[in-house]
Amino acid sequence: MAGRLHTLELMGRLRQRALEAQAAKVRQIWARIAEIDAARAGLHAALQGGGAPRSVEAAPYLPGYLRAMRAEEAKLLEERATLKTALAEAEATLLARFRESKANDRLLAGAQTALRSAATRAEAAELDEIALRAHLGQGSGPDADRTAR
Repeated sequence: MAGRLHTLELMGRLRQRALEAQAAKVRQIWARIAEIDAARAGLHAALQGGGAPRSVEAAPYLPGYLRAMRAEEAKLLEERATLKTALAEAEATLLARFRESKANDRLLAGAQTALRSAATRAEAAELDEIALRAHLGQGSGPDADRTAR
């Protein structure tokens, strides 16, 4: 029983580390999505401010600039969509690992309870045996020497 308990504790620690690693991966994906959203906000701000030509010399370059900005936004949106898919998978894996961890915790708690219960039963049986021997005069305690004489 103690070996099983040790194994469950070890598995619990390993599952906890895997859970923490998966949570870190989810946080990284969320951070990258936030970076992409910030970059898109910057592009929108640049487009709002640069929508009208500032000079006659810059007017011919404006359509190319706007196309480049839209292409950059499309690239960011594509990366964000890829990350959202990866995020969904990572969150599903995180949930599965969390469930495994909790199942292991329940098994560990059950094993610990069974071990404590067995120890309590063994102690009660030992105390019953001592009481029975003392009652029958076969005690092995300090009074046993006096009753044997």
